[in-house]
Amino acid sequence: MVKFQKFRIGDLFTAESGDTDLKKVDIENNGVPVITSGVQNYGILGLTTKKAKVIPQNTITVDMFGNVYFRDFEYKMVTHARVFSLIPKQNITRSIGLYFQTCLSKHKSKFSYDNMCVFTKLENETIELPIDDAGKLDVEFIENYIRQLEAD
Repeated sequence: MVKFQKFRIGDLFTAESGDTDLKKVDIENNGVPVITSGVQNYGILGLTTKKAKVIPQNTITVDMFGNVYFRDFEYKMVTHARVFSLIPKQNITRSIGLYFQTCLSKHKSKFSYDNMCVFTKLENETIELPIDDAGKLDVEFIENYIRQLEAD
């Protein structure tokens, strides 16, 4: 039987934002993906070579509407569209990132244009995660669960 425990989001992640106001005019046909708010193309605006902070892969983006996407690639973020990155406090795999994405997306209904999602609002929210007998995140369960979903 799988046991679950509530984890505070701020205990699992830190947050980062972009450092350059990237715009559509900065989008080119090559470079690093640029993330903005919204669901169109999973929030990927395009590619750019313009100098801006690069966020590492295996992190999660959250926009002002609470849209959550796991990113298994490096990216840059716009600053004007209120999108931020959740940096896991421990390294995560693609499977764990997708599992976290699903758990975090349950908070989306709390946010809107009038009540934008920011890390200070999200960090005290909780998500329920599977734990092993030692009370630690059950990574093996998550990996097997995602693998099974992808096989179906």
